[in-house]
Amino acid sequence: MVKKVLIIGGGIGGLSTAIALRKAGIAADLVEIKSELKVYHVGIIVQGNFIRAMVALGIADKAVATGFPSSGVEFQTLPGHVVASIPGIPVAGPNYPTSAWRVRRYTRFFPKLRSKPERMCGLG
Repeated sequence: MVKKVLIIGGGIGGLSTAIALRKAGIAADLVEIKSELKVYHVGIIVQGNFIRAMVALGIADKAVATGFPSSGVEFQTLPGHVVASIPGIPVAGPNYPTSAWRVRRYTRFFPKLRSKPERMCGLG
């Protein structure tokens, strides 16, 4: 059985992998080419399948709370007349939105990893 894994890259994929491995009881070291993990003060739009993955990692509640949850999309004219309203499908479950806008990256996006950091090696 695998006891320890080296993860290359501190982006969303690498950090998600570190969380999933920890949940499975496997230690992980993370290597990132940049000298620090940086927040660029931008947000990302995440869809239901991504929220479902965050639910599995145990980080969905805090991550979604950093953004603006939505349950569909509505198109309006400039005066505010609704042209179309398209509901979303809650693929992450009934307690989660169908998408979330401007979810913060890194520090807020992965609160579980930040609260109990894995060993980081090779930064820079």
